[in-house]
Amino acid sequence: MQKSNFLLSAFIIFLAVFIAVYFRPIMIIDETRYVSVAWEMHNTNSWFVPLINNEPYHHKPPFLFWLINIIWAIFGIDNYTFRFIQSIFAIGVLFFTYKIYLELFNDKKGANYTFLLTAGNIFFLFYNSLLMFDVILTFWVLLGIYAILLLDKNNKKGIIYLSLSVGFGILTKGPVILVHILPLVIFYKFWKSDSSKNFYKLSIISILGGIFIALLWAVPAAIIGGKEYANAIFWGQSANRIVKSFAHRRPFWWYIELLPFLVFPWYFIKEFYHKVKPSKPLKAILIWLFTTFIIFSLISGKQAHYLIPEVPALSILIAYIFSKYNSSKNAIVLSLFYILIAILLYFLYLNQSKIKMPGNIDFTTITISIFIITITAIFLLIKSSFETLLKKVALSSLALFFVVHFTLKDYLKQQDLSNFSKKIAYFQKQNITVANLGKYQDQYHFLGRLKKPILVIKSSKALKELIKKEPNAILIVYKSPKKKYNKQNIILENAYKGKKVILIKAKDYHTL
Repeated sequence: MQKSNFLLSAFIIFLAVFIAVYFRPIMIIDETRYVSVAWEMHNTNSWFVPLINNEPYHHKPPFLFWLINIIWAIFGIDNYTFRFIQSIFAIGVLFFTYKIYLELFNDKKGANYTFLLTAGNIFFLFYNSLLMFDVILTFWVLLGIYAILLLDKNNKKGIIYLSLSVGFGILTKGPVILVHILPLVIFYKFWKSDSSKNFYKLSIISILGGIFIALLWAVPAAIIGGKEYANAIFWGQSANRIVKSFAHRRPFWWYIELLPFLVFPWYFIKEFYHKVKPSKPLKAILIWLFTTFIIFSLISGKQAHYLIPEVPALSILIAYIFSKYNSSKNAIVLSLFYILIAILLYFLYLNQSKIKMPGNIDFTTITISIFIITITAIFLLIKSSFETLLKKVALSSLALFFVVHFTLKDYLKQQDLSNFSKKIAYFQKQNITVANLGKYQDQYHFLGRLKKPILVIKSSKALKELIKKEPNAILIVYKSPKKKYNKQNIILENAYKGKKVILIKAKDYHTL
C-alpha cells in the first residue's frame, strides 16, 4: 500500500467532514430525523425498537442509531462528534477498495490509484459528510465483495467476512445489501474461468450466517414492537419500495441522469477514454456495476445516494483504465471547467436577486470563492506525473466542496433549527402542549433535547378540537414565503427548506 495516496485520501475525507460540520447545521430532514431517533433511543432505553416521536420507527434498522449512542457514551452528547461516524467507515471503504483491486488484478499501481479516485469523487465526498446510512452500507458491501473473492479461492475467512457483511449490512439499511453483492454470486461462472466447486455452497452458508446475525436483532425487535412493526421490518418496507414505492418514485431512466455526477471529475482527463482489453476480473466489476444499476432502475423508489456503494466499483474500473494508459499531461479541460465555475459564480453573484439564490452572497464571500476556484484551475495546469495529477484532481474536488459550502454559508446557517427546537422544549417544560400541523419527521427532538412527544395534527377537525380544548397550546405551522401572512402574533419563526416554520398559539392561528 502506498501510504502517501492513502493518507492524502484519508485527509480529504476527514477535512470534508470538518468543512461540513463548520458550515452546516444538522440538516433538515434526514440528519435531524436520524439523530433524533438515536436521541429517543437514548432517552427511552429502547435499544431494540427505534422510536420516532415515541412511536416505533420501522423505516431503518438500528445500527446507525447504536453507533451514535456509542459515540455519545464515549464523548458525551453534543452536536458534532457523531457526524464523523461515516468518515471512519469511509476509511474502511478506501482500504477494501484497494484490497478488492489487488485480488482482481494483482497490480499495486492501479490499486494505489483507487484511494485517490474514491476520495476525489465529489458524489462520495458529499454523502460522506451527511449523517446517513449509505457510506456505512458501502463498507459492508465492499467487505462482502472482498469475501466473495476469498471464497473463490476456498479461503474460509470469506465465510466470516461475508456473514458479517450481510448481517451488519441488513442491520445498517435492510436487505438492500443483497442487491449489491448477490449479482457476483449469481453470475459467478461468467467472471471466473477456473471456478471453485465449493463456491456456491460456501456462499449460501455465509449468507445464511449473515441473516442469522440480523435475526438476533429482528426477532426480539418484532416481539417488542408488535405485529405492525414486525410486518414492516420483515416485509412491508422492502416489498413496497420494489413494487410501488410510497416515497421517491421516479422513472426508470432517472439514474442515467446521475452518471455525470457519479463519474465526476475523471471524464475531464483524456486517459479516461482509452479502451482496455476485456478480462475475467474486468467482467466481475462490470457485473457488479451494471446489474446493480439495472436493479435499482427497475425499483420504483429512487434516491441518488442509493448508488453510493457502486462508487468504489467505478473507482476500480477507472483505476484499471488509468493503470494501462497514463501520461504526464495536464488536466487542461478540467482546469477550463473550474474557470467556467468561477465565471458562473460571478454571474450568480451579480444576478442573485433575479434568480432568487438561497441566502445572500456578499462581495467578500464571492471574491474568496472565485479566488480559490481560480487557484485550483492554475494548480491543475502545472505539469506533473500522472499520479501527482490524480492527487491534484482529488484535492480540486475538496476545493469545490469547500467553495460550495462557503458560498452558501448564510443560507446553511438559516437552516439551523436549534433555537427553534429549544423554544419547543421550553414550552414542553411548562407542560404546554406543542402540536405539529402535518407530518412530523422528528426534526426537533434532538436539537431541543425533547423528552415528550409532539402532538401531530393531521386534519382540520383535529385542529379545531385542539383550539377549543387548549387555546394556549403551541402550534408548529409551515408557510410558503411566497404567500403573505400576518406576523403579529408569531412567537418565533425559522427558515425551513425554502419555507418558513412558525410557532404560534392555537388561539391565534386564525390571524395568520
